[in-house]
Amino acid sequence: MQCAQVPVLFLTAALCAGGSLCAAEKVTETGGQTSVRLEQLPDSPSLLKAPAGANVAVAKTAPKIEFAYFPGQWEGARLWSCWGDSLRAASGKFYASVGDHDAPHGTAYVYEIDSAAGTVKLVSDYHAVVGVKDKAKYSSGKIHGAVVQDRDGKIYFFGYRGSVGKTRAEDGYKGDWLLKYDPETGKTENLGIAVPHCSVPVLLYQPGNHSLYGLAVPGKTAPKQQDRFFRYDLGEDKLVFNGGQEPNISRALILGNDGRAFFTAEKGAKKVFAEYSPQSNKVTLLDVEVPGDGRLRAASRPDSGQVAWCLSNDGVIFGFDTSSPQVTAEVGTTFPVGKAYTADVELDPTERYLYYVPGAHGRTSEAGTPVVQFDLKRKQVKAIAFLNTLLREEKGYNLGGTYGLALSEDGSQLMINFNGAPLGNKQPDFGLCSVVIVHIPESERSGK
Repeated sequence: MQCAQVPVLFLTAALCAGGSLCAAEKVTETGGQTSVRLEQLPDSPSLLKAPAGANVAVAKTAPKIEFAYFPGQWEGARLWSCWGDSLRAASGKFYASVGDHDAPHGTAYVYEIDSAAGTVKLVSDYHAVVGVKDKAKYSSGKIHGAVVQDRDGKIYFFGYRGSVGKTRAEDGYKGDWLLKYDPETGKTENLGIAVPHCSVPVLLYQPGNHSLYGLAVPGKTAPKQQDRFFRYDLGEDKLVFNGGQEPNISRALILGNDGRAFFTAEKGAKKVFAEYSPQSNKVTLLDVEVPGDGRLRAASRPDSGQVAWCLSNDGVIFGFDTSSPQVTAEVGTTFPVGKAYTADVELDPTERYLYYVPGAHGRTSEAGTPVVQFDLKRKQVKAIAFLNTLLREEKGYNLGGTYGLALSEDGSQLMINFNGAPLGNKQPDFGLCSVVIVHIPESERSGK
């Protein structure tokens, strides 16, 4: 069986005839230069063709699209998938992660995506760094929290379990390791288990106090079976807070510029915001109810007015003033057709537009996989492009949804790490991860 032609340097995985993955040896050393080239896809009228029932504005000019499969994915893995938010680093390069979802002994990778150079490189092999050799013992099968960068340029990420059922003492589970990658040297350092007996699905960086903020969920070995908020001080290399009110969904945080953080929780019958204060080092419940179904699923950085733009779990878009704190307004919903569930949102540098892709956990194709630009001034949904038809036609590949977006500093490039699968797969939305870079035309983001 012959593999399709894919530009290859070192170890890669490529589509074979019939849509399966060609077998590839596992990556065994961190810093390995596993790499593929980004490919510019042809222009297609399908990019601007809305599916039936999608009564939304559509861009007049189609974007240029770059595409690649993440290298290093091998045939026979449990389920290649990407679950964490991505990063636009200070260098202008993007970073994203994937994992094989295996348990108790999983694999996870971090990649550098360089649009200027046209490359996607595997730069950190999580399993190789933590060094668990025994395949019967625990090693993280995902990176569920974001890949984040500190003020010194170092990049941090936590592992996450492939299955909560395999986080027992007999599995060797003690929690997931915090890793630090240095883009200058290409080396990854293991900082140890920062939140004992927990996996971390949410991670943010606060430059003011040089700390990692996150939400953590317990493994089977945790003495207290409760989700929690944590803060890890990078300067002191220690956990300074771990607990507080239990979140009602451990999938998103709002981070204020003053160091406060907000998540959603229960207060009697109400679903409200909880606030962490670094000054008091405490979490308190607020009398501020959460729009939509009461669960925060995604939040942008705060704008110049200290308002973060948020998505509820059921797709309501609203503003949250981190200085008050209070909900400022409900401005719309994510998309009129398909799955409203959306796991990431980016605020553009002009602070006028939000970008997101609805249908995060599969079936994004029902809406054509729209790349949405939400105009906060006009309160209008506009599709920059519908991606699914193009990827089906050009690659025989179905886009399954995304948990990771990153926007370039000037707002011209949106990097998306997608779940997906070859057409005809029993599991149509997962199993082969890819990167798409959408080059947003200046005319579609000029505010006119």
